[in-house]
Amino acid sequence: MKNKPNDDFFSNAEHIRTLVDNLPHGAVYRLIHSADGNRRFEYVSKGMEKLFGISAEILCNDATPLYGMVVSEDVKDALEKEKRAAESISPFHHICRIKVYDGSVRWIEWNSMPMSDNQGGIIWDGVCLDVTDQIRAEEALKRSENALRSSENKFRAVSDFLLDAIIMMDERGAISFWNKAAEKMFGYSEAEAIGKDLHDTICPARYREKYKAGIKRFLETGEGNAVGKPLELTAMRRDDTEFPIEISVSAVKRENLWNSVAVIRDITARKLSEKEKTQSLIRHIFDAIIVTDDAGKIIFQNDSAENIFGYSNEESLNSVIIERVHPEDRNKAQKDFARIAAAKSANKTMVCRVKRKDGELRIIETNAVNISEKEDEIKILLDCRDVTERYKTMEEIHRLADDFKKANVELRTANEKLKSAEIRRKEFFVAIGHELRSPIAVTIGAIESLLSEFSKRKEKIFEREGKLAEIVRRNLQRLSRLIENLLDLARAENEELHVTKIKLDLVPIALSAVESFKPLAIRAERSILFESSESSILVYADADKLHQIMGNLLGNAIRFANKIVSVKLSIESDYALIEVIDDGEGIGEKCLPRIFEKYYRADTAGKKSHIGLGLSIVKLLAEAHGGSAIVENTGSGAKFGVRIPLAKNA
Repeated sequence: MKNKPNDDFFSNAEHIRTLVDNLPHGAVYRLIHSADGNRRFEYVSKGMEKLFGISAEILCNDATPLYGMVVSEDVKDALEKEKRAAESISPFHHICRIKVYDGSVRWIEWNSMPMSDNQGGIIWDGVCLDVTDQIRAEEALKRSENALRSSENKFRAVSDFLLDAIIMMDERGAISFWNKAAEKMFGYSEAEAIGKDLHDTICPARYREKYKAGIKRFLETGEGNAVGKPLELTAMRRDDTEFPIEISVSAVKRENLWNSVAVIRDITARKLSEKEKTQSLIRHIFDAIIVTDDAGKIIFQNDSAENIFGYSNEESLNSVIIERVHPEDRNKAQKDFARIAAAKSANKTMVCRVKRKDGELRIIETNAVNISEKEDEIKILLDCRDVTERYKTMEEIHRLADDFKKANVELRTANEKLKSAEIRRKEFFVAIGHELRSPIAVTIGAIESLLSEFSKRKEKIFEREGKLAEIVRRNLQRLSRLIENLLDLARAENEELHVTKIKLDLVPIALSAVESFKPLAIRAERSILFESSESSILVYADADKLHQIMGNLLGNAIRFANKIVSVKLSIESDYALIEVIDDGEGIGEKCLPRIFEKYYRADTAGKKSHIGLGLSIVKLLAEAHGGSAIVENTGSGAKFGVRIPLAKNA
C-alpha cells in the first residue's frame, strides 16, 4: 500500500531538486565516463559549486578540473578504487583530500553507484559530502588518546631512583623529559632543561654541527648511528666541563613523528682506570713510545725511549724530536710529520737514521699516528723500534741512503717532465683548435654557397657535384664540432671554460638541434622523435653551449640506436630536463660509471664511440651551467639526461 504523501512529494521533480540543492555540506551528481576516456558531469547540484568553487557549466563540459583538485598523494588510491568499482559494477565509497579554490584542503566522502550506458561507458549517480570537521574531530581525539598513553608509558618507564640519566627528545630536537639523575649529571633542573635544544644543552660546541646533521636523519627515518647500540661520546655540564659518557638511544614514534629516549651513563671513573692501565702498559712496553705536540716537541716518552735514544725524561721533555734525525733524512721526515699532522687519524710507517745522545747512529723504524682529539690541537704518537741490526753493514746503510736520494731526484725530474708535457699538450689543443677553426668555418660557408648555387640549377650534371659537396659539408661540420669539443676540454682543464647565460627558451633550441640532425639520422636509417611537456621552457643558459650539448647527445644516440632516437623536454623541480633516449643495446654495467670520463670509449655491441670526448663535454657544459648530467639503462637502450636551471621569475 502506497504512502501517498511521500509518493506525491518524490514524484515532483522540483521538490527533489530543491532537496538536493539545499544539502548543507554536500552535493548530488551524475558523472559520465565515456568509452573514449572522457569524463564529464551530466548533472550537479548547487552544492558542488559551493564545495569546490567550479561552476556547473564547466563541470558538465569537462570533469578534469575536479579530478585535478585531488591532493596528489590521494590520486592513485582514488583512481584504483574507481576502476575496481567500474569493472565490477559495485558501489563506490572513498574519502580523499581536495584542495579547494581558496587553497584550503578539505576531506570529501564520495558515494556512488556505477551503471553501464550500453555504449561502453559508465554512468555514476552519487553524492559527495564534506566530512572535514568529522575527520578533524577524530584526529583531535586520537591525539588526546596518544598523549595520555604517552604520559602513562613515560611514568611506567622512568623512575627517579635510577643512577643513569634518562632524557627524552621530541620531534623538534627539544628536551621533553629530564629525570633526577640527569639533573645531577648535567647541572640543570628539570624546569630549566625542558624545551631546550638537546644538543645545545649537553654537547660540546665542536660536535654540535655533526650531531645535528645526524639528528636530521633520525627525525625523518627513526634511524641513526646511536640508535639501538651503546656509544661512547663526550658530553658537557652546565659549567662547560666535559666528561665521557656511554649513551644508548631508542626510537619512539608518537603521532607519526620520531622521538628518542636516551639512557646516559657517566663513565669518567672507568675511563680513568683504563687510562692508568694504558699508561702502565706504555711505560713498560719494549718499543719507545713518544707523544709530540704541533711544534714537534716531546710532551711524553716511556722508559724504553730513554734506552733507545739515551735521553732521560727530563732531557726529552720540550725537545724537538726531528732534531735527532740525521740531516740527510730530516727533510723527508719533516714532510711525513707534516702530512700526518694535517690529516686527522692518519698514520704512517717511516725509517730514518737517528743520532743517540752518545753520538751513535741507529736505524729507527717509526709508526706515527695522529691522535688529536680536539680541532685546535695536534698530537702525534710515535712508536719507535731500533732496527739497526737488520742492516748488516754501514755500506748497506749508505746504499739505501743513496738509493733514496737517487729516487727522489728521478721522481722530481720525471714530475717536471710530466708537468711540461701536460702544459705542451694543453697548449697544442688550444693552438691547433684555433688554427683549424677559421679555415673550416670559411670552407663550410663556401660549400654552403656552392650547394645553394647547385640547388638553383636543375641540370643533372650538377647532381653528383651537389652530393659530393654535401658530403664535404657534413664532414666539415662534424670536424667543427670535434674541434669545439677539444677547445672546451682545454678550457676546462685550464679553468677557463665560461658560459654566457641569458634568459632564453629551450624548446626552439632543442627543435633546431633535432632538425639539424635529421639528415644524419635519415642516412643512418634512424628516426628522431621530439616531445615537450611545455610549449615554452625558459632557462638561464648559453644558446651555443645548449646546441653543443644537444649535438653531442644526438650524435651519440644516432650512432647507437637501432631505429629510434627520442628527445624529451620537461620540468623537474627547479631544472629543465633534456632527455635523449635510444633503443640500442644499452651500456654495460661496468662502463656506466665511467661513461662521462674524457677519452673513455664504451664498447657497445662492437661499436666504439669516436675519441670519447662528446659525453665528457656534455657533463662539463651542464655543470658549467649549474646543472648536471645523468645516464641510465632503460632496459631497451640508454637514456642520457641533462638538467639546466630554470630562469627565475619566468
